[in-house]
Amino acid sequence: MALSVKDMRILVQLYERGYVPNSGRVADLGAQTLSTELLADTQEFLELAKARGLADGPPTPCQDARELWLWLGLRPTVFDIDGTPGVIPLDLNYDRVPLLMRRRFAVVTNYGTSEHVANQFNVFKVMHDLTRRWGVMIHHVPAQGFPNHGLVNYNPKFFWMLARSNRYKVLFHDFSVGEASPFPANLISEIEQYEPSIAARTERFRMTDCSVTIAFQKMHAGPFLPPLDVGAMMGSGDLERRYWTVFGDTPFIRARDRAYDFASDRMQSLFDWVDLCRQPLVACKDWKRQISARYPAFRPLYHSVRRLLGREPR
Repeated sequence: MALSVKDMRILVQLYERGYVPNSGRVADLGAQTLSTELLADTQEFLELAKARGLADGPPTPCQDARELWLWLGLRPTVFDIDGTPGVIPLDLNYDRVPLLMRRRFAVVTNYGTSEHVANQFNVFKVMHDLTRRWGVMIHHVPAQGFPNHGLVNYNPKFFWMLARSNRYKVLFHDFSVGEASPFPANLISEIEQYEPSIAARTERFRMTDCSVTIAFQKMHAGPFLPPLDVGAMMGSGDLERRYWTVFGDTPFIRARDRAYDFASDRMQSLFDWVDLCRQPLVACKDWKRQISARYPAFRPLYHSVRRLLGREPR
């Protein structure tokens, strides 16, 4: 799970078109690093800085995605269960989004995480619930090949139907073709226990690893609905009510849409106001932390003052 040069170029496009804000929250599904190829390409960072309106690239090379987001002015939150320090443990097979984090994030990323999750309904519901209205969701996942990488691969139609069910706006879409590679040796050793001819049959076989990349904008605040792979449905009131975004267009449904959006917008305005009020406190804490790190001689005095104020035990 690493951001690639392609991911950086997509961010540049989204910044240039005004879909990514200069401040706000970003959520990463999975702790992300930066690929070696990306770290070696300083031009990509300069292009991103220009699109973001920054004077120059990051002062020091970013080692993971959190440092990249902070440089861009966004506040990152990482969800994972791999024990990475500073992440929020969230089991994408079962867990729901914490109540106070729902519809809070301007950008939510899936850089090669969802293919490792068996419960596909839950992982895409989590992304939907994390994203605020008008927020952006970015997916970069395997589409073909990768026979021993994750649990599932995706085809573009999956994302077409996902966008239809939830009325996402497609901001970017691409299909990347990698290099051809031989059939994996560990799969051959596993299969030949049951079918010894597998090695001979795959000797000349080459498999191409491909990926699909797509970015959505969440246009409405209604609940998540899974993709539905049918063009028409038999007359069933229950099914039409369940998949109301696909088949329903009644005054009641339009009114429900407006109610969801109105409530979400008012709640988001409240959250934005709270975040605005917290910024001076966060800046003060950062200033104290920087002073303590830069001037260690002041640390004893600093802690003495805190003890006098009752902020630390004697």
